[in-house]
Amino acid sequence: MKAVVSWQDIPDWKGGTPRNVRVLDKKVRFVGDVVALVAAVSEQIAEEAISLIEVEYEVLPAVFDIDSALKENAPLLYEEFKSNIVPAGTPIYGPNCLKGVQMGRR
Repeated sequence: MKAVVSWQDIPDWKGGTPRNVRVLDKKVRFVGDVVALVAAVSEQIAEEAISLIEVEYEVLPAVFDIDSALKENAPLLYEEFKSNIVPAGTPIYGPNCLKGVQMGRR
């Protein structure tokens, strides 16, 4: 195994739509959200490393439909926004949506 990293180990890399989604974050927002990255010399070693990762989750308030998410006191998906509505002017898709993406080392 080469490395195992969590949100504490990497820079504040962001992507997604809007561009506020960290590659790894301390807050898990949905089942299947990434909590760690593993680099290994083989798939077998990577799978073994993944099986050893232990995560403690804190259950947070949640909403399960649009109407609940839009209520005034709904838990925020992203605390940096004032509501669960994507701010006006946020680029979603278009000819420049991948601008700034760089290929990593091979």
